[in-house]
Amino acid sequence: MTPEKFADELRMERVRRRIRQVGLADRIGVDFRTVSNWETMRNRPNAVHMIAWAAALGRTVPSEVLADLQQPTICGTRSGYQKHVRDRTEKCRPCRDAHAANGRNYREATR
Repeated sequence: MTPEKFADELRMERVRRRIRQVGLADRIGVDFRTVSNWETMRNRPNAVHMIAWAAALGRTVPSEVLADLQQPTICGTRSGYQKHVRDRTEKCRPCRDAHAANGRNYREATR
């Protein structure tokens, strides 16, 4: 399941329970516009906010959604690979593949 699909499920759950975005935002501790942006996927919530959002609606977040949220949104690009290098985080497969496709080695990517 993707974060986008799970966000849509959470939106439908909120509507089904007849909870307004303002009420949900108060429960989570964010602005109502933030909830609106999450539901339309203009912005992606971080893992902590996704857990709070789901918990406010009595749901749990699937592990594959959390794993996807913890990757930088630019994964799969050369910039994503460089972000992993800068942050000293494990390089995900999409970033390794994008880096390999550019034909550059580690040393050239960090210059």
